[in-house]
Amino acid sequence: MLFDKKEKELVILLEAHFSKVSETLLHLKKTINLYLAGKSEFKSEGGEVHRLENEADEIKEDILTKLHGGAFMPPNREDYVILAGIVDEIANRAQHISNLILLTRPEIPGFLKDNIRELTSAALKSFEELNNVLQALIHDINRVRDKAALVRRAESKIDRMEWDAIKLVSKSITDLAHKIQLREIIQMISSIADLAEDAADRFKLMLIKQTF
Repeated sequence: MLFDKKEKELVILLEAHFSKVSETLLHLKKTINLYLAGKSEFKSEGGEVHRLENEADEIKEDILTKLHGGAFMPPNREDYVILAGIVDEIANRAQHISNLILLTRPEIPGFLKDNIRELTSAALKSFEELNNVLQALIHDINRVRDKAALVRRAESKIDRMEWDAIKLVSKSITDLAHKIQLREIIQMISSIADLAEDAADRFKLMLIKQTF
């Protein structure tokens, strides 16, 4: 796509926002893996998740300020506002999961640990695919649909993984409170991919508007 000066400045902020959220997710993965391994370093990694989420939120506010200042035509600004909000919510979910671990120290049974690790890795992969959609919008708009389809495929995979993990919990855990806690963790991790798919759908809507 061709961008004017204000739009180029916004694109730079969008890329910075995506990068910061990606970094937040990476530290979430480290937090989870260290916690599952019984390593005390999970606490410092959880602190990094909190710090990076705050930085991501600051970039989102810069994006909104730039849009208020006239970047893009009015019909397109709403799409970028919504997109920034969805992407920022991904960082919020990462912080929520990290806080859940830091504050409640949930007991993760051994039979579920691999599922949690794999689900977390898949959630990060879905966001990587979303970043590819952004890059396609910037550099090769004809590839947006194909890249967005990969986000949807990643989300479908995580849906199956979520179902398998919850089924394990349902069959193996008898304590209701513990079962609910584990389900919440599983569903929160999975929700990262749901949000990535929502953002990918927003990109596709933006692409449709480009044809008018």
